[in-house]
Amino acid sequence: MRYRILALMAIAALVACSDSTAPAATFLGTWHVKVSSFSVDTLQPNPFTITLSAGNGDTLHVAMAPVQWDHAPDYVFDSVVTTAVPSGDQVSLIEKDEADQYYLGLLGNANVKRDTISGQVSVLDGALHTVGTGTFVATKH
Repeated sequence: MRYRILALMAIAALVACSDSTAPAATFLGTWHVKVSSFSVDTLQPNPFTITLSAGNGDTLHVAMAPVQWDHAPDYVFDSVVTTAVPSGDQVSLIEKDEADQYYLGLLGNANVKRDTISGQVSVLDGALHTVGTGTFVATKH
């Protein structure tokens, strides 16, 4: 009996250490982003959609509908300076506003299956000081 238990433990250890040949989950795809507890003011629309596609090197191409920060005057993040950079299970996305004064940043951690990402959303000024912050959860569609 004792040898059987030791054998089962050895098999379990080998399986746990084995290298999987299954493809790793990816950040590529369409994400449904819901912002919560954002202050100062709000981000609209909420929720919004982000699509990530293959880019160059470590970056991803980002397609995102305009997101408005309701902070007098209102600022719309809808620029060509949109970048997503994955690192392990973490991804960061940065987009500039039309007036070139503020940045919208999302920094989140994905679960192992990479079907949800949760993290911080922030609006930063030109000197990269945080002027608005909140949390978000993104689910993959």
